[in-house]
Amino acid sequence: MKTIKHSILWGLLLLCNSCKDDKIKTDPKPDGTTPVVNARLPVFEDGGTIEPLGTVLKLSNTIKENGGAAITQHGYAWSDTKTEPLVADNKVDLGKTDGPFPLKISAELKDLKKGVKYYVRPFAINSVGTKYGSVQSYVIAEGTEPPVVKNLDPANITTATFTLKGRIEKTGNKPIVGYGFQYSEKELIPANSLSFLTKTVGNSLPANTAVPFVFEADISDLRENTTYYTRAYISIQTENTVPAKYETFYDETVKIVKTLQNQGALGTWTNITSDYNTAQLGFFNVWYNGLHYEFSRYGSIQTYNPVTKSATVNAGPGFPGEGSINTLVQYKNSKVYILMGYTDTKKISKQVWEYDMDTKKWTQKADFPGLPRVDAVAVAGGTSKLFIGGGNEYTVTKPGYATTLKDWWEYDPIADKWTQKADIPYPLYDLKGFENQINEVVVGMGMSFAVSGNVFSLWHKYNPFTNVWSRLDNLPEAHQKSSPVAWTQRFKSTNYILVLNATGTKYNMWGFSASNKWIKMAEFPVAPDFNLGLWPTEQNGRIVLFNISSNSATWVYEFKP
Repeated sequence: MKTIKHSILWGLLLLCNSCKDDKIKTDPKPDGTTPVVNARLPVFEDGGTIEPLGTVLKLSNTIKENGGAAITQHGYAWSDTKTEPLVADNKVDLGKTDGPFPLKISAELKDLKKGVKYYVRPFAINSVGTKYGSVQSYVIAEGTEPPVVKNLDPANITTATFTLKGRIEKTGNKPIVGYGFQYSEKELIPANSLSFLTKTVGNSLPANTAVPFVFEADISDLRENTTYYTRAYISIQTENTVPAKYETFYDETVKIVKTLQNQGALGTWTNITSDYNTAQLGFFNVWYNGLHYEFSRYGSIQTYNPVTKSATVNAGPGFPGEGSINTLVQYKNSKVYILMGYTDTKKISKQVWEYDMDTKKWTQKADFPGLPRVDAVAVAGGTSKLFIGGGNEYTVTKPGYATTLKDWWEYDPIADKWTQKADIPYPLYDLKGFENQINEVVVGMGMSFAVSGNVFSLWHKYNPFTNVWSRLDNLPEAHQKSSPVAWTQRFKSTNYILVLNATGTKYNMWGFSASNKWIKMAEFPVAPDFNLGLWPTEQNGRIVLFNISSNSATWVYEFKP
């Protein structure tokens, strides 16, 4: 009895041993044939090779042995998503093989995509099952498809400035790291010469930008009556290595532009009164989104559409703050800030209000921390800041008398915070101010009760990053200090100032360049009239000047440099 039990146990052990992975049982196959006894899965040599050739991968491996049973199918399994591809995913079928072994096999994966990672491994099938070799992966590198940039005709040519224009027509398949222009008084040869100047417009295209994409840059501080060679460029990053590798592409078309010769007064004035409905004009002091805005001293808002020639009275809720509007500054196009209002010289408010022309909403901000005042200068400048200073205060230090101030304050609209900065060099009121090309604040033409002499001819600039004031050149001509006939307006690379000459016989226009130089412009063709309001705005690339008066003719002029 023991002998029989031991025999049965020994037989079961032999049967289980035959069921290991590399052998098959001796049960009949589905087709009725008997499998090879003691057969194993095929065996691959370790490793293999992948050779890229364009969008083709040439594969090579070695089947070391067939496992003792005929290989009925072999080849390569591959996938661009699975790290261990199966025959059921994708395959290159090389059919059956009888050897001899070891047997080198090879195949090609064709029409592959650049930049996609492919996983591939060899397979061989015999009566035992399917055996896979080791997985290898490969990414077919993207070739550099160059971008295409075109150099367009320059525009707005003056004695010292012009505007360069370019168009990106194709971005290529590599990251854009810069685009702009090169210009020089000498020919731009070779392309990598250091004899030319570079004006970078951007480091990447704005979000959601479609091509073709037109870009431009104002070039200033040029020599008059001088020929310049210009071209557009675009730079890409070709390899994401350390250090990274870059390549710059140019338009082969070089545009030649010659600055004008200074023959005295520049620019032209054109009477465009007929383009407006003068019965509906107001004292416009803001231009935004195709409309002229008038923020009335008494708090109402009126808009005027120059296309439809129609005005909208009460275009937004009236000023909700104390007193009437005295100091106004436009900030980031859609926002207007009212800095202090007053009812009379004995009651000047320190309130600050923000008006959003998009939402038509007033929001009260942090009160001005300095002395309340009127006739101050307020300018947007620096890095998204507002500045206010100077002016007259009547109620605190000397009741019944005007005290001219020189303190200077910075307001951060985002943080709603005031900070006192370095004083203006002189106590002044009725100052004119503007922001220059490098975000400095320029002020001048003020008057003073505290300083004698011709202080209204003084011009200074304030650097908001160093908190330092610097003296600038005086305006090159004598002029009257009557404040209603002096204003400033930013237009492209230059600020413009219209002043009444010393004899009161004509208005002259002066440009203030990015290099802090005065440029004589054409005189205004309308005779002086102290009833003139002179309200300027910039409209669609031109300066528009309004005169609204009950005592003289109403007119509208535009100025083009």
